[in-house]
Amino acid sequence: MVELAADAYPYRVRADGSPAPSRVCVRWRLDDDSIRLNYLRHSPRRGHNVISRSFLLRADQLLTSVPPDPDWVRPQLLHPEQHSLSVRVLHPASRQLAELVLPLTVRDLTTSQLISKNNQGEVSRHGSRNFDRDSELVADAISVHPTDVYAFLLEAAALHRAAAPAGLELADYCLEDE
Repeated sequence: MVELAADAYPYRVRADGSPAPSRVCVRWRLDDDSIRLNYLRHSPRRGHNVISRSFLLRADQLLTSVPPDPDWVRPQLLHPEQHSLSVRVLHPASRQLAELVLPLTVRDLTTSQLISKNNQGEVSRHGSRNFDRDSELVADAISVHPTDVYAFLLEAAALHRAAAPAGLELADYCLEDE
């Protein structure tokens, strides 16, 4: 087995002001040629690192065409764990992470349903000063106006709704600060 860990973004700050970088941990199992990626990031609310994402990559599950076949993509996109759409950026100048999120469980697909998350994982609602700050950071990082990002998310959500089977149940999106 081969293991490696490295610092990753977001670089958060602990309550005492000390840096709290995220971590990516990789474990390559030579016996079955699988790779496990665990992504841990500091939760300011909890005061310690938590697993944010975990992926298992297997050699027998190769993506052999780009773009992938729609029959392969559709189940991934409509999986019940896919409960939001977002645009997340690491701003090239500030090195701050920011994200605009549209939870797919909302009834009305409108701009007012958007939320943002900043580098510390703090959630802000559409219309707040912090949401505007996060929107500007995302838009600036990808060289568009914030309303273009909103339109992209709303269009993607409409496409998701059109493709989703009737009665698809999605998990609620957590609206708490990390």
